[in-house]
Amino acid sequence: MSDRRRFRCAIYTRKSHEEGLDQTFNSLDAQREACEAYIHSQAGLGWELIEEQYDDGGISGGHMEREGLQTLLADIRAGKVDVVVVYKVDRLTRSIIDFGKLVETFDTHDVSFVSVTQAFNTTNSMGRLTLNVLLSFAQFEREVTAERIRDKIASSKQKGMWMGGRVPFGYRAQNRELFIDPDEAQVVRLIFELYHEHRSIKITKEALDRQGILSRTRTSRSSGRVTGGLPFSKGNIASILANPVYAGRIKHKDKVYAGNHEAIIAETMWEEVQHLRNTQAATKTKGFRPKCSGPALFAGAMFDADGNRLICERATKKGKHYYYYTSSRNKLKDTDPKASIIMTTGKPTGKPIRMPVAKTDPIIEAMIADFLSNEKNLLHTLNLQNQSAEAIANSCHAAKGLKQRLDAMEIYERMQVYESIIARIVIASDTITIWFEPKGLSNQLQTTLDPENELKFEKQMTIRRRGQELKLVIGGLEHKATNINPPLLKLIASAHQLRVELESNEATSIKAFAQDNQLDHADAKNLIPLSYLAPSIIEDIFKGHQPFDLTVTKLKQLAPRLPLIWSEQRQLLGYPA
Repeated sequence: MSDRRRFRCAIYTRKSHEEGLDQTFNSLDAQREACEAYIHSQAGLGWELIEEQYDDGGISGGHMEREGLQTLLADIRAGKVDVVVVYKVDRLTRSIIDFGKLVETFDTHDVSFVSVTQAFNTTNSMGRLTLNVLLSFAQFEREVTAERIRDKIASSKQKGMWMGGRVPFGYRAQNRELFIDPDEAQVVRLIFELYHEHRSIKITKEALDRQGILSRTRTSRSSGRVTGGLPFSKGNIASILANPVYAGRIKHKDKVYAGNHEAIIAETMWEEVQHLRNTQAATKTKGFRPKCSGPALFAGAMFDADGNRLICERATKKGKHYYYYTSSRNKLKDTDPKASIIMTTGKPTGKPIRMPVAKTDPIIEAMIADFLSNEKNLLHTLNLQNQSAEAIANSCHAAKGLKQRLDAMEIYERMQVYESIIARIVIASDTITIWFEPKGLSNQLQTTLDPENELKFEKQMTIRRRGQELKLVIGGLEHKATNINPPLLKLIASAHQLRVELESNEATSIKAFAQDNQLDHADAKNLIPLSYLAPSIIEDIFKGHQPFDLTVTKLKQLAPRLPLIWSEQRQLLGYPA
């Protein structure tokens, strides 16, 4: 019996493109035939061809995620292969890095590598050197080919040609050309019209959802997986609004060229929508938010009367974050004309002034809403008296439309609009004045305002203090900001619970009620007067409209001397006369 060693040989073949693979005798067959002939020529050395075939047709050699190659590597690790035979080295891989990984795997499992047309193997150092040199040229060739393809794509797009990829919604592709899909094109036009009218992606999405409009359904050729057929997301809508293909153009990197396909959106509509998008675009280098890190609409732009900036700072208590506009009187001097809020208490103080963002922003927003919805305010502030009746009516209608859009917008969208229309807001000890940006307000109201005019809107205001915290109180607007206080609600509920249990004899005494509810006896005694609070006061507490400084501590202290007359109760608790 011969003791000659047997070498189990595996042939690996690959072709980058699918072209020609459907032929009776294709490139993979030619590679295999050449490799088989070479193996038969080495039969005297014990080489034998194994039956398993390892082929990858239509797959690039620039990566290793190939089914045939991965099957070959699995068989190598299982000890089924002794020699890997290929027609040329670049059939195995075109990457030096990947080749190094493959050679390491071959060496680990004592597998040799042979190229039929480049007579060498990896069992010696000279073979490895030669392979590395050849692979360097193979990788160079691949990179040059990629550059040629990129140059060809760029040149074709300059000529307005669509160069493939995912077909844009609203079009269908045929022979590498785009043709309008009538049904989808109608949806695209609707998206542009809705955004042009409401200037809000959120409102546009809601309108599409109400009409039951869904995205295109796509089926993957490789896996057969069906995707799409869902409501448009805000990201989908934003992408459609920004895609110049709908205006009959082709984009390549940062340049846009005239396309050969038919436009879905008219030029005027496209330009107006892009202008609206740019006007509302959030930027960190412009606007008045250079120093904002929290959820504050007007952060980074607040100043006191001396020009000291109020910055947005965060405090954390029991794991919960609280945001404040904090005086930087001793930190920073800044008289930036784009400042949005100037804050003063009427007299200098060395202590930092803190205003809760959650209570301050709604007050300022309510004032802006009041300005936009009141024709008298608009006439006086925008100096519209000398314009025609039609122009005045159009401006007032646009202002009310802007208010409605702001009401429907999310906080980030509102922030963008405020940055475009507000130059600064000056808060003094008894007044608050909003200075508007003429250019931004002109864009939003679709009118022409003199950029040299000072557009300001003023309201009377008082400031209430609770410790270091301040609260703005503007006549007729305070009700729009809420100050819901859960401990206050709990206190009122406990008072009414005690009263009900005493009247129904469920609680035998106040002391027994205190023991059952783990309350101090003195605190329980003070609950009785609170159960007789005026209904209007209880309603305000539940809505969060109670005086800013009405806290649990204050209410407990005032409970023993709480009068029975409701008007006197309101006066004692700090309600305005």
